[in-house]
Amino acid sequence: MKERYYQTDARLAAWEALKSSPSTAIVIPTGGGKTPVIAGLCIDAVAWGFRVCVVQPSKELIGQTADTLRTIDPTMPVGVYSASLRSRDLGYSVTVCGIQSIFRRSREVGPIDVCIIDEAHLIPPSGEGQYRTFLEGLRTYRPGVRVVGLTATPYRLGLGSIAGEGRIFDGICHEVGVRALIDQGYLSPLKTKATKRQIDTSEVKKRGGEFVASSLEQAAESVSDAAIAEAVITAKDRRSILVFTCGVTHATHVADTIRHHTGEDVGVVTGETLQSDRDATIARFKSGRLRWLVNVNVLTTGFDAPNVDCVVLMRPTESAGLYYQMVGRGFRKCEGKADCLVLDFGGNARRHGPVDTVEAVEPGGGGGPAPTKECPDCATVVHTSVRICPDCGHEYPFDLAPKVEPEAATDAVLSTEAPQLYKVPVEDTHYSSHTKKGGDRAVLRVEHAVGFGEYICEWVCIEHEGYAHRKARNWWAGHSNNTLEPMPETVDEAMQRIEAGGLRKTLEIWVEQAAGQKWPNVTNSILSDPPKLPLPTDDDILADYEEVDVPF
Repeated sequence: MKERYYQTDARLAAWEALKSSPSTAIVIPTGGGKTPVIAGLCIDAVAWGFRVCVVQPSKELIGQTADTLRTIDPTMPVGVYSASLRSRDLGYSVTVCGIQSIFRRSREVGPIDVCIIDEAHLIPPSGEGQYRTFLEGLRTYRPGVRVVGLTATPYRLGLGSIAGEGRIFDGICHEVGVRALIDQGYLSPLKTKATKRQIDTSEVKKRGGEFVASSLEQAAESVSDAAIAEAVITAKDRRSILVFTCGVTHATHVADTIRHHTGEDVGVVTGETLQSDRDATIARFKSGRLRWLVNVNVLTTGFDAPNVDCVVLMRPTESAGLYYQMVGRGFRKCEGKADCLVLDFGGNARRHGPVDTVEAVEPGGGGGPAPTKECPDCATVVHTSVRICPDCGHEYPFDLAPKVEPEAATDAVLSTEAPQLYKVPVEDTHYSSHTKKGGDRAVLRVEHAVGFGEYICEWVCIEHEGYAHRKARNWWAGHSNNTLEPMPETVDEAMQRIEAGGLRKTLEIWVEQAAGQKWPNVTNSILSDPPKLPLPTDDDILADYEEVDVPF
């Protein structure tokens, strides 16, 4: 399993952060591949003589992680500690464990050098929960233990970000966004159709910052029949539809209503469903034998069904993390799946904004509604900047304000279901060093000549830090004629290599530009083939590991 560029960046960034900090977090979207990052961290750690434990919240993720580790490196000693899997392996270099089984048994695992926690947003901000009990136990036997958390949603309801001063993790060492991975083809595109019905939460009680389940269920029942009838019609061409509901009674009602309208079998999974029945129902859904699957608070974190091409939100939530996790079930790509349709009857996009821009709102903070509009011809919901509907081709006049029906939910789940991509042939590319007025760091200015005296520019921030630096490193790695050569440390050094023919020729670029945006944005490049280089030696292959020697 070859690492994607952002997975490699995440792994290296984690080791660099752990040199000076006891804990750090990695943020990768649902479906973006956290397990390969975990595997890479384990391989590194074992090579350095460290002992590792990988903590997972469910038996499905425990088994998946252990299998992936053994597949990637069959020589790595991997044990599993999980009561639900009837395994209690001890003494291995890497132990994959379930938090419910291990949290009071840190002594049995023995001294651990590195603890990797998947779905790290589940760790409570304070108190003596299972995760905190386990970590305190590990520190008893190895005070210098390092902790890496991985999550798609680095925030908790009522807390805000899980990383920062006084938070669960000292900081976030690497983050890649949903929009970027969709644009680059790693995640499935999302699309939204406006819903004519929306659950009214104005009278729903709250407790601990979230809606009270019983009160929410009553509010949802009042519009369920009409909403499901609408969902059945809108999703008629979808193959695998996942429905989120507010409670067991609500789920039963929704499933019965779907059966009434479609005559199809409908699966229901709740916390009360027997494990054997749950496994059988999920297996039928993943195989395509079951088209509708209704659930309550079960199929969010860790549920992997790439075939999901429609998500129906019949459950409002005040939790940005839960909203993201629900929509995220449609992120994964699957053969024959062009995109994932999201029908939001819970007003979640309006409450939290587009899923690719969801941020940790600090307690007491707030936000405004997302700027979206509905196509008058096909009801597709898009960002207000879009000029042409991507589904039907309707062209919006410049002076047309978005029209919103009183009961319609028209908020888009993606902020840029919007600016459309265009491929532009490149005649020539010019490179130069540029320093902004008053600035102290140069950037590499890349000018693409696209004809008729027009140029489209990119800015490569080689001398910057953080995200800008990581982005520059990815750009250089993709454009360089020698992938084994590290990125130059300065723009001057970059110019010397460019003049010596160090970069591949740019043939075409993909650009996007929203209405009102002054300059187009280059999203991808089509390049000439790199020259053939000698095969790498073992030392070359291990260069990444040697680069980050981590003496804890």
